[in-house]
Amino acid sequence: MPEEEKQQQEQESGGGLKKILILLIGVLTLVFITAVVSIKVYQTMQEKANMLEEAKKRGEDVSVAKFDFSKEFLVPVATQGMIAKFSLQFEVNDPYLVQYFTDNEARFRDMVQRVIASYDGDRIKKDFASGKLQETIKKVINSYLKKHVPPDRGFLGLGKPKYRKVVKVNFFDFLVTFA
Repeated sequence: MPEEEKQQQEQESGGGLKKILILLIGVLTLVFITAVVSIKVYQTMQEKANMLEEAKKRGEDVSVAKFDFSKEFLVPVATQGMIAKFSLQFEVNDPYLVQYFTDNEARFRDMVQRVIASYDGDRIKKDFASGKLQETIKKVINSYLKKHVPPDRGFLGLGKPKYRKVVKVNFFDFLVTFA
């Protein structure tokens, strides 16, 4: 009997050791995966920061946030019986503007509709294709923002003023057709 008890104790202690080894391997695997993911995320963030820094050195405005209008636009154009249908997004250089656009969406929707309504059917298609329509809307919106939205002066208001503005206008599902 004593030998059988010894063997049973050895098996039990060996089983406990196996459990500890499996647990240890699991923990080390999780640590390894976490380290790999962390390194990849850090590299991605570093690349983005480098791209932003290079763009700033070149004097370009960089998009840091996006605002999507909540509803689709349906705007009659100057050509009788034609209508423009589209969704719109602004890329902006300051996250503050996303909330500002959200709070004042009706005002900016009206501004965009006025620009679109001033076009006739053929010209709006040409200007959309060439990018002039996007630039016109951007210019109108930025002109308003420059007058009504205070610039960002950085920490404690001591920095050089940075005007908050729309960097890019994106249209989605742009269609001009007879109503």
